[in-house]
Amino acid sequence: MAPGFYKGKQFVSISSVNANAKIYYTLDGSEPTPETATLYTGPIEVATTTPIRAIATEEGKHFSDIKTGTYFINNREISLPVISIVTDNKFFYDDEIGMLVVGVNGGEVPSYCSFPEDQANFMTDWERPCNIEYFSRDGKQEQLNMEVKASNFGACSRTKHTKSLKIKANKAYGGKKMDCALFREKPNLQW
Repeated sequence: MAPGFYKGKQFVSISSVNANAKIYYTLDGSEPTPETATLYTGPIEVATTTPIRAIATEEGKHFSDIKTGTYFINNREISLPVISIVTDNKFFYDDEIGMLVVGVNGGEVPSYCSFPEDQANFMTDWERPCNIEYFSRDGKQEQLNMEVKASNFGACSRTKHTKSLKIKANKAYGGKKMDCALFREKPNLQW
């Protein structure tokens, strides 16, 4: 079953091209490893919107790349494209390493930003690994799915509740470019 928008509970099957591989998955956005993830033994019940991240492993070999798919369950009808960003919560919200919170390891907040704290994690230029999916306006087709880097963007806007993110394709994570027409007006633009 492809990632996307569905009505009612679904059962998602995962497979590997290698019949001897063991598959491990997470349902919370964290990166799956044999030590931290659930061993796949059969279809996964998905009753609410859930990201599934999975790897395949085989004795004595490297893990596969992480595969991610977001399953939107019982959401309202959409008329705009949808972007799903999936990562381990700690990369965004942990007090020590979370890039979207005040936290305890932050950079200096300029005085002209009128923010009550002098330091904040969101003022740092950390990059965090994540997966991005881009779904068409009707929600029926996934246009893009790749591992990328996310970082904070902006100056004083970083102090606001809603943050701006910079998403960058990176060869080390999944590819050098996002080959997808994100804007109808510029169908040949690559990111």
